[in-house]
Amino acid sequence: MATNVLIKSKSDMSRDQLADLLESFAAKIRTGQMTLGDGAGNVDITLPETLRVETEVKDSVKPTRTTRELEIEIEWRVDARGEPAESQRRGGLTIG
Repeated sequence: MATNVLIKSKSDMSRDQLADLLESFAAKIRTGQMTLGDGAGNVDITLPETLRVETEVKDSVKPTRTTRELEIEIEWRVDARGEPAESQRRGGLTIG
């Protein structure tokens, strides 16, 4: 299985900055179109109506510290041109 990383970003931000970022994601997800940029380049994304969402919370325990990670992974099938190919299952996590 080949993996082609189109863009990758990692940064420290405040809770308010993270909330703003997630709100921006939510607004773009609703439109079905977004452009992600990392300073070196941009990736234009078209989203299908149905997406597969995987959520995971885990602790990494090391001798000097423990860190907690919340990971939200969103995936969908694309065709040879990178356009969405519909056919995903539904259901999953709720936030309370």
